[in-house]
Amino acid sequence: MSDSILIAKIHSPFGVRGLARLLNFATPPAPIPEVLYSETGKSFRIEFLFQKDQFSICKIEGITSREEMAELKGIKLYTQAAHQLNTTDEFYYSQLMGCSVLLDNDIIGTVEDIQNFGAGDLLLINTGRSSFYCPFHADFITDVKIESKVLHAHTNILDLKDMEK
Repeated sequence: MSDSILIAKIHSPFGVRGLARLLNFATPPAPIPEVLYSETGKSFRIEFLFQKDQFSICKIEGITSREEMAELKGIKLYTQAAHQLNTTDEFYYSQLMGCSVLLDNDIIGTVEDIQNFGAGDLLLINTGRSSFYCPFHADFITDVKIESKVLHAHTNILDLKDMEK
């Protein structure tokens, strides 16, 4: 499952008929694919019913009672990366992690973490000596090459780098 992406976790039963409340890790919450896989490779056929805040309410094939659903609580659910995104300007956090950040073909750091404190995604870039946050925005990151794990930076990034801790 090396090319799998964690997209949800079975949070709890919803109602008495075995529906699932899935914690949806997409931001904003995205539709849940029809088939998801656990860490052990077990497949779950999912029927998406509706969205309730960050939770996707779904029916999982073969589960008919609240008790059966409760036994699945905590299972992490994965999808294949190729099956989820259909655009060239959206990325999974896991795809950005470990990417080299280049400025004028010089590596200035590596993406170490990604946070979102409410105003957009921030890349934590490790320079080897220290780290700094950079907004994942076209003003700072001008091009993303997921295949080669490279992010191209705009010179604006130098202003942020000067503020590093």
